[in-house]
Amino acid sequence: MLFNDKETSDFIISLEINESKENQEYYVHTKVLSSRSDYFRALLDSKMIESNNGSLILKDISAKTLEIILEFLYIGEITLELESIEDWIDLIYGASRFLIHTLVQRCEKALKELVNEENVDDIEAIARECGAEQLIRYFDMLLDVDDEVTTSSDEDKNKLNAEKKNAKKITNIGVTSLRNIFRRKNKKSKKLLNLV
Repeated sequence: MLFNDKETSDFIISLEINESKENQEYYVHTKVLSSRSDYFRALLDSKMIESNNGSLILKDISAKTLEIILEFLYIGEITLELESIEDWIDLIYGASRFLIHTLVQRCEKALKELVNEENVDDIEAIARECGAEQLIRYFDMLLDVDDEVTTSSDEDKNKLNAEKKNAKKITNIGVTSLRNIFRRKNKKSKKLLNLV
């Protein structure tokens, strides 16, 4: 099956472009969409689609992001160039929205490589918002590494563990800890960051 093949498709995704009346149309196949996306599987199994004559109108997603998502559903790869961290952020939001778990994982891997002191707050928040479990575990693991590096006594470790369990403020602690890790110049932190 070919992506965007008008002759063989059985479903149309229309993307609203800005506020104009014109839509960008993508001719797709329901079997491909439903086999690779829980969102499309649920949508296509429901009766909502029948009332829309085999089409879906999307908003709040860029044409580039939608094309990458559809291509990924068809071939399982990303062939278009993602030029910036913003492209990866848009893609993880889209992959999360359409419940494409393998694409979320691909985005997590890319974003993990792009984390730095300036964007750590944003990427951690995005990971939690999108339910990006691997990326969340990455941030939590960095938090644990920083705790081991900075905690000097058993009493301090016990206090920190009790605070984590009782207060559940891992997100705030995690951001501070990540900043500290990125600022440290010692070998231990560098080695641990390179291993992750």
